[in-house]
Amino acid sequence: MFSPVSFTYPNCYHPMKGNPEWDKKTYNWDRYIEYMHNHVEELVSNYGKIDILWFDYSFGEYRGEKWQATKLGKMVRKHQPHIIIDNRLGAIETKTEPIMTYQMEL
Repeated sequence: MFSPVSFTYPNCYHPMKGNPEWDKKTYNWDRYIEYMHNHVEELVSNYGKIDILWFDYSFGEYRGEKWQATKLGKMVRKHQPHIIIDNRLGAIETKTEPIMTYQMEL
């Protein structure tokens, strides 16, 4: 599982937006996306065959192309063409996420 929300990475946006202490922090979304894509590429290219990649977390405007999901899906498939990817990035239109998961409905 790869969870896009990293509580330790300084450029990651977190849903505590609106909390006065959290809102004092600054974020560089582009740097976080680069970090995330590099991290996922390391996982899918350096550890042999992977059967499933489960992304966790998308909300509001932070879904789909906000994560550069099309680019990410293509990169994952380049390294792991038979991998199963869930739909948590909210980018079903990329046709890279064949599993629908609704955590709150399970």
